[in-house]
Amino acid sequence: MSFPQYPEYKDSGVEWLGEVPAHWVVAPFKWQLDSNDGGAWGDEPTGENDTLGGCRL
Repeated sequence: MSFPQYPEYKDSGVEWLGEVPAHWVVAPFKWQLDSNDGGAWGDEPTGENDTLGGCRL
């Protein structure tokens, strides 16, 4: 599969990633999130008897 080339590229600053299109903003992924309400991982642990994935916390 072949994709069209972008007109300009820049160094991403990430060794394994290499160059990215010049108009892309490169920033840590955690900066892209507004919040984590626990929906994907469940509720936050609240006490000593809580478990996460079957492991005692």
